[in-house]
Amino acid sequence: MMIRPITPADQEQLLLLEEELHDNEGKEHKATLEEALGSKEAISLLAEQAGDMVAYLLATEDQHLKGDLIVLRLAVRPAFQGQGYGSILIAALKDLAVQKGKKAIWIDCPEDLLSYFAQQGFRDEAESDRGVHMVWER
Repeated sequence: MMIRPITPADQEQLLLLEEELHDNEGKEHKATLEEALGSKEAISLLAEQAGDMVAYLLATEDQHLKGDLIVLRLAVRPAFQGQGYGSILIAALKDLAVQKGKKAIWIDCPEDLLSYFAQQGFRDEAESDRGVHMVWER
């Protein structure tokens, strides 16, 4: 497996991955992807297995709290879910956060993923319009 930054050449395949995950929400994720890739504060990680894109993570620097990162999107291709790819990308983001001197990583997650993110070291902070606001602090 290889983890690398996302490049503009990856965008079309990432949108196909999103279509596998969300039939009707593709436009929203396309806008998030395009916006994040165009931002110099963006952190993008792509997991590939045998040349196939299997998962990606998008994060950005919080504009108000310069010491924190915010996860915008974590997506794993359905055929590869439950095999640790999301956990590997989160671990890589944590490593980057430490290298960059960031204090915390924030994510809004749906209720059904609370235990998953708790296993990754995140704790819930508050309710949000997207589910539960969770944080990992170093």
